[in-house]
Amino acid sequence: MTRCVFLLGALCALEGRRHGGHTTLAEALLDEVEREGVAALRRALRRDGLLPGFWGGGYYEGDPRGRELVARLRLAPRDPAARAIAFAAGQGLPPTLDLGLAALARTHRLPQGAAFAIFALGRSAGWVAHALEQAGTGQLIRPRAVVTGPA
Repeated sequence: MTRCVFLLGALCALEGRRHGGHTTLAEALLDEVEREGVAALRRALRRDGLLPGFWGGGYYEGDPRGRELVARLRLAPRDPAARAIAFAAGQGLPPTLDLGLAALARTHRLPQGAAFAIFALGRSAGWVAHALEQAGTGQLIRPRAVVTGPA
């Protein structure tokens, strides 16, 4: 039961401002680029200070998953994702997995929201593995916080 609650909690938090939520935003951005061209990218960057699907995050040289996925898609230069990638590269913003999944979904004409579903499915497998490992060891997996105050 605890493992199910862990996974449910993780899935409920998935639509946040970073991963997951950015997959849906990247899909919407590619739709805008298809309709309006590069102007949609300039507007998004000016309005939000970022482009969904483009972010360095914890990767110093960009998200290798996004880079690999985009490379394997072999996008035509006029493809909205290719245009977005070229624009973002000029801003020093590499594509993330979120953009790669949005481009994959568009390339294969998957239904709206498919990129998010693929992202959630992949994350779920990892979360289940973490829950099982934590249950076996009784220890928190991958703690990221450092306590600096009083004990």
